[in-house]
Amino acid sequence: MARNMRPWHEVEKLTGGAFEFPVMHVNEKAKTIDLPNGDVKTLIMRSFDRVTVTKTEVYMVYYPSGHSICVACDDHEQIARLGLEREMPVVDMLSGQIMYPNDGTQTPKAAVMRKTKNAPRERGGLSTLDKED
Repeated sequence: MARNMRPWHEVEKLTGGAFEFPVMHVNEKAKTIDLPNGDVKTLIMRSFDRVTVTKTEVYMVYYPSGHSICVACDDHEQIARLGLEREMPVVDMLSGQIMYPNDGTQTPKAAVMRKTKNAPRERGGLSTLDKED
């Protein structure tokens, strides 16, 4: 059986730009209610506020399945959770088996670029009118 070996991920550091990240802040408000039997009950109400945070240095992480994510360089908890600081294994895309080392197959960044370059386009609209003329 032929194997489709690819790196687990590829990381590229981007600097010099203004990269915006949406962040959700949790707001809590406590409200006390007097019950008819004389007890007091405290209700905690939570709401979310969306805040945009701007970073100047980020890591672009490319995965072999063709998607990518952006991680802030100062978000050490996220970097550790994703395993970006560890040695990059190689994955057999057919079985999911992890192997070491990289055998030089197509990189995840190249897979993302290939998929976005060759993405299928919608047919119809003005393009069909241009072809009829």
